[in-house]
Amino acid sequence: MSCSICVKYKKNNAFTKGTNNFRSSTLERHVAHHRQTTLWPMGGEFQRAVREVLDEKEEAVLVELKPVNWAAEE
Repeated sequence: MSCSICVKYKKNNAFTKGTNNFRSSTLERHVAHHRQTTLWPMGGEFQRAVREVLDEKEEAVLVELKPVNWAAEE
């Protein structure tokens, strides 16, 4: 995952190089960083992107739990 805003403005952080850290706390800190700087032109779009990543993560967990649920029912 990378931040298109940070890439566009050539910032040097984990989100310009790409990260696989999908923790909500990490994303919230990155959003807070944007709010403190002038790099906040896409507020709603960034929040939507964060929500999509978290939804994908949740869906992956649910898929992984289906076999566990089946085994418990058997």
